[in-house]
Amino acid sequence: MLQYKIYICFLFKAIRKRMTINVVLIRIDDRYIHGQVTYSCVKAYNINEIWVISDKVFNNPILKQIQITTAPVGVKVQIFSVEEACKRALGEHNDDPSRRIFLIFDSPKDLEEFMTRTGIQIDTVFVGSMAYKDGKKKLTNTVYVSEEDIRYFKLLISKNVKFVYQQYGVAVAAQENLNNKLLSFGR
Repeated sequence: MLQYKIYICFLFKAIRKRMTINVVLIRIDDRYIHGQVTYSCVKAYNINEIWVISDKVFNNPILKQIQITTAPVGVKVQIFSVEEACKRALGEHNDDPSRRIFLIFDSPKDLEEFMTRTGIQIDTVFVGSMAYKDGKKKLTNTVYVSEEDIRYFKLLISKNVKFVYQQYGVAVAAQENLNNKLLSFGR
């Protein structure tokens, strides 16, 4: 088990099986790379690489270009489909310990697929924004969930993933544990 010290006494642990990338932060946020949140996370966690893991972004050249151009200066951005991200995470070529990678997913479904296919256990995931769409219900001010989202969140919680709602960057005081709210949602 490897442990990474992250921002003011926050510990992110990942049990890594065959995974040779140095992941320091994971976030579910359907805005992907954007504004103050991304910039503050990059600075606070000394991130030098961002992986946007989304079939939607991967298959849309305009969204892909927006992600690349909105990234902080000096930060490498890679846009992957879920399948490609799994292959890359398991690849032999990712063994550089100076790489500090921030993974951004747009849904708990994609995160669960990534965990299952790579064989890694993730302890903590930050949740930023999941926009309102027809059929979704409000969980927090910026998180709206569908029945499918809830199913995947509950599945991930059963795998000991802790979800932390953090709308604004890295402000520790603004963190909220979402697990109980997710488990009781819709009852």
